[in-house]
Amino acid sequence: MSARRSLLALALVAVLVACGGPVDDDIEQPVGDPTPTPGETETVEPPDAAPADDGDAPMPELPPMVADWSDDDVRVDLPNGWTVHGCEGDAPLLCVSAGDRPTGFLELGRYPLPDAYDGDDRAYLASAVDDFVEGMRADRAEGCPDLDFEATPAIDVTVGGHPGLRGGFRLVDGDGREIERHIVYWTADGEHVAVTVPAYAADGCLEAMGEFTPEDLGLVALFIDRLVADTPLPPAQPS
Repeated sequence: MSARRSLLALALVAVLVACGGPVDDDIEQPVGDPTPTPGETETVEPPDAAPADDGDAPMPELPPMVADWSDDDVRVDLPNGWTVHGCEGDAPLLCVSAGDRPTGFLELGRYPLPDAYDGDDRAYLASAVDDFVEGMRADRAEGCPDLDFEATPAIDVTVGGHPGLRGGFRLVDGDGREIERHIVYWTADGEHVAVTVPAYAADGCLEAMGEFTPEDLGLVALFIDRLVADTPLPPAQPS
C-alpha cells in the first residue's frame, strides 16, 4: 500500500476510534435528459471537470457497471471509453485507465463496527462521515494552510447493493481551482465499509502517487457512483 493510501486508512481508522469502537490493525450528479420517447436513442454525456452538485437530482440512465474487487482480470468499459480493471495492492483496489494511461483508483477498506453500535446503520454512518470530514479538515489546516477546505454534503447512495452515504471534501486555492478532492462511500454490512476515491492536482499541496487528478475524477465521478452501487462488496476476511 502506498504511503498516501496508508494516510487515508489512518483517517478512516480515526473515525472508528471517535465512534468508540475497536480497530483492526489489518488493514456529482448532473441532471440527465428526460426519458427518451420510443424510437429515440438516449445519449449520456460525461460530467465535466467541475464538482458535481450533490443533491437530489435524478440519476441519468446508465448501463449496469459490475466489477469484482477480487479479480485482477476484471474489465469494465465506462460510457466515456475509459476502463475499470483490477490492479495489485495491499487493499481491494479497482484502477481506472484512459486507454494506456492510468488515471486513478478506488480503494475499499473494512473495519469492525464499534461496541457502541446500536444497529442504526444510517445514524452510525452519518456520524462516521462527520468524524472523517472534521478529522481531514484539521489535518489539511495544518498541512495545507493556504488552501480552503470545503466539505461535500453527504447524500444517500447505494454501496455494493447496501444503503449508504457518499460524502467527502475538496481543497481549492484562492482562484477557486480544485487542488484536492476525495469522494468516499460508506456502508455497513456487519462491518464498517468505506470506498475511497482520491484526487490530487499535479502541482498541489500533496504529491500525487497514482491518484486521479481533479479534472480526470470529474470526468468519471458519475460513472463511479454507478460502479460502486452495482459492484458487490468483497466478503469480510476471517478474523
